[in-house]
Amino acid sequence: MTTSQLVIPVLFGVAIGYGLDRRFASAPLFLVLLLLLGVAVGIIALMRTLSRFDRKD
Repeated sequence: MTTSQLVIPVLFGVAIGYGLDRRFASAPLFLVLLLLLGVAVGIIALMRTLSRFDRKD
């Protein structure tokens, strides 16, 4: 579960960024921006999940 919370946003960011770059011929602008956004979203989701586990102990 925690691995997918980190990987899925990154993959979505890369896929959408790649598609936008192909559409607007702006490589690698959208790819990099959405990759960074995906990493940030993944880390935030992972931190929230881990903080829930920490509170239960």
